[in-house]
Amino acid sequence: MSMGSSPMFPTIVYNYSWSYVLNAINWASAHKKFYVEIRYTRKAFLFLNVLKKVGYVGNFYVFRKNNLIRIRVVPSYFKSQAIATKLRILSSPAQSYPVSLRSLYLLKKRSGCAVYLFSTSRGVITLNEALKFKVSGHMLGYFLL
Repeated sequence: MSMGSSPMFPTIVYNYSWSYVLNAINWASAHKKFYVEIRYTRKAFLFLNVLKKVGYVGNFYVFRKNNLIRIRVVPSYFKSQAIATKLRILSSPAQSYPVSLRSLYLLKKRSGCAVYLFSTSRGVITLNEALKFKVSGHMLGYFLL
C-alpha cells in the first residue's frame, strides 16, 4: 500500500501555505497546545512574521529535525484563551480579490478593530502598512481582535 492511498496515510498538499499555516495555528489554539510544528517554506516564514507583528502568533522558531527544516509556532494566549481564533482566509489559488488603493481608504474607515492582510508587491502586509506605502494588492484574509 502506498502512502496517500488511504485515509490512514493522507497526502498533505503544501501548495497553498497560507491556509496550511492558519489551519495548524487554529488547530493548536482550539486544542490548547503550547506549540505546533509545521513544514518550512519561505512563504510560511514571511507570513508568520506578519502574524507575529499583529499579535496573532506569540513566537516561532526555525529548527532542523531529521534533516528537514521545520517551524515551531507558539500561538498567543491570554488567561488560557487564544487571542484571535477566527482568522478568515478569503483568497484561494482559484479565487483572488484585488483591492484598489481607493478601496483601502474606504476599508480603513469601516474596519473597526479588524486586521486585514494583503498580498502586495511589498509582500504580505496589513491594511495600515498598505496605506502607509500607498500600494494596493490582493486581500488574503482578516481577523477580529
